Amino acid sequence: MRFIFTPEFHRNLWTKMSLFKIIAAPIFVGLCMVVLLNIAPEKGPVFNQGDANQFLMEGSWWLFFLVVAVWGIHDTSTALQDEMRNNTWDFQRMSSITPFQLVIGKLFGATSYAWYVGALALLPFWYGLQNAPMPQFWYAYEDAGSPLLVVAFMVLGGLAGQAFAFFVSFVDMTSFAARTGKKRIPRAVLPFSLGVVVAWSVFSVSQQLSPKLSQGSSVFINMTDIEWYGTVYNAPTFIGCSLLVYIAWALLGSYRIARAELMYRGWPVCWMGFVAFLLFYLYGLVDPDTAYFSMRIMGLFMLVLAMTYGVMLFEASDGRRYARFFESIRRGRFLMAVEDVHKWVVTVPFVALMFAMTLANVPVTGQCISYGMIVAFMAALVCFVVRDGLVLHAIIRGSGRNIAFKALFYYVGVYLMLPALQFTLMPKELNFNVLRWMGKAMSCRWHEVELPSFVNALGIYFPLPLPNPLYSLAPVAAQVVLAAVWFAWSLRRRDLRKG
Repeated sequence: MRFIFTPEFHRNLWTKMSLFKIIAAPIFVGLCMVVLLNIAPEKGPVFNQGDANQFLMEGSWWLFFLVVAVWGIHDTSTALQDEMRNNTWDFQRMSSITPFQLVIGKLFGATSYAWYVGALALLPFWYGLQNAPMPQFWYAYEDAGSPLLVVAFMVLGGLAGQAFAFFVSFVDMTSFAARTGKKRIPRAVLPFSLGVVVAWSVFSVSQQLSPKLSQGSSVFINMTDIEWYGTVYNAPTFIGCSLLVYIAWALLGSYRIARAELMYRGWPVCWMGFVAFLLFYLYGLVDPDTAYFSMRIMGLFMLVLAMTYGVMLFEASDGRRYARFFESIRRGRFLMAVEDVHKWVVTVPFVALMFAMTLANVPVTGQCISYGMIVAFMAALVCFVVRDGLVLHAIIRGSGRNIAFKALFYYVGVYLMLPALQFTLMPKELNFNVLRWMGKAMSCRWHEVELPSFVNALGIYFPLPLPNPLYSLAPVAAQVVLAAVWFAWSLRRRDLRKG
């Protein structure tokens, strides 16, 4: 237990707990149950003729969600920001606290009172779940669901939302914008919102684990199975184990950020491990015998490409890491250079792997979409990511952080305005029928379709699987060359300005 009850946990526990709060919590929960028991007989034919146990169960379920998922996620989202607001974060960074003690102490210490109130709310929920009658129209299944499994998913939902919100708040706090205080939006808004969404997703599963909670109107999830790498698992077991694994990944991510903040050395192996695990996990859910196996593999390629794109945009403003990386390379300190490698760089090999796997599984002689269309479309996706990465780095590295946001705003505005002007000013072919074109495309008659010029021009601005691969790939390839020239010119301009 000494690994859990760390000094940081004790400090947060004493901050959140008091004698008044300990006494007030059971009184508050008891009063809520009294209200539910008093209104139950007045509901008439709704909800099992107004059964008191039904109201007790549903009311305590919502009370647990509001306390643990909403209140608890708010506390864990603001735990780290409060340290910076109170000017105590630098003191903690210079103390002897370990990264594990920091993460565990803040995550469970900041939410200790929310879990205390939530545990009290579980007592009437358990009683109501055991004694509430079955829905009158529920007759399809013999199993009424395990109450222990319902409670386990409720606890997992609260823990998953809090762990994810804590990780996002840690990332937000350590970003450059959070450190300089230039964000106009409150820093807890994003982690709180995402944490509540994650928690609600898991809580909605707990409602389907018992017909008493779902009132028989939802799909009873106990009756479904999930196949993973050829082995069939019970849905609640598989989802619960998956939740535990992803909660562990969220804690490990927070731990790695804490190590970096406490000046520990580290390589980007945690991010590489997560990307590899995510692809391994999702690949197991893809049935190789299905007709759309190649399309689902392409979906994994697009997922890892989107992850690369998002991480690259997020890390583009971290010029100090780029400077340390190139300085270490210049001095021959290659192991030290690995510590400053950006996450998008180590994600590129996974993009290449999924690119090759997709091409290996796409039929060469497809009846609907040709092999050349698929290759050109995937290459265009990669080129669009490379182009945006070069443009973003050119704007930030060449313009500086002070005007980078304005420059990006103008870039996005011009990017959206150009296709609108082109499509409104360009003369449209009168014989082009959109519905007819879609019908031929859906019936796999691409060779019979001759797209007008204003439709082929979409390949200049967006990645599209056009019938002619040249229209999909050539425009963006030219844009990549121009973006590379702009990036090189911006770096040279910055060096001349410094000199």
